[in-house]
Amino acid sequence: MLLVGDWTVHEKFDRLTRANEDLHITPRAMDVLLHLAKHQGKLVTKEELLDTFWRGSVSSDNAVHKTMAELRRVFGDSSKDPQYIQTYPKRGYRLIAEVMQKEPLETSSAAAVANTTPITVAVLPFLNLIDSDENLNFGDGLSEDITNYFGRSRQLSTVSHTSSFRFRGESFDPIEIGRQLNATHLIEGSVRSQNGMIRITVQLINAVSGKQDWAMRYDRYLEDSLAIQDELAVTIVTSIHEFFGLGTRNSFEPTMDQSYLKELF
Repeated sequence: MLLVGDWTVHEKFDRLTRANEDLHITPRAMDVLLHLAKHQGKLVTKEELLDTFWRGSVSSDNAVHKTMAELRRVFGDSSKDPQYIQTYPKRGYRLIAEVMQKEPLETSSAAAVANTTPITVAVLPFLNLIDSDENLNFGDGLSEDITNYFGRSRQLSTVSHTSSFRFRGESFDPIEIGRQLNATHLIEGSVRSQNGMIRITVQLINAVSGKQDWAMRYDRYLEDSLAIQDELAVTIVTSIHEFFGLGTRNSFEPTMDQSYLKELF
């Protein structure tokens, strides 16, 4: 993985993460970002970008401008006072943010713990705060999808959603839930929506200590709820694998859903 400024770039899943922020970008924007990172500090002309990423298509400078606007929006960057991408009018762009190769998580202390302690996760039903009847079951569907993806993991175990869902709406102590489910970690969260946007908050709770180990917030445009649900499930499971230092290549490989999702987003 790369670090661009203070953002971690997850090329495989078209994601950028920072602290508790997790943002999705289009595959085209990811391709352009990686190209700029490869030429960090150097001017990349609009003609080069068009020839590399829009060859054979009916595109104009507007396609490049639109992609750059997306990247600036994600980075919170300004064309007048850039911290990430500098514009050279009528010429091109230059990535001015620092680019570094991030060390594999397998070297982290979390990985050492994961390699010595068997991990069993239980995904509790997400608290659904959505008003729309159309997406009333989004939280349950997301919880089930996360459980199913964890079920394909080679390096940790998961509790069935049937067992986990019996704790719906209950205010049990996480240590007690972990004891009853024989789980080392619990995943809980909430789902809410407003003005066509959906916000998911997720926490990873250590069922031995009762403390929160990891948390993240995800914001998405709620267009195709099933596709969003699947993409979020993959993203969350991948992030938690990375937290434990398990890596996704050997421990969790999404199915063909990912190629489908990449086309959608």
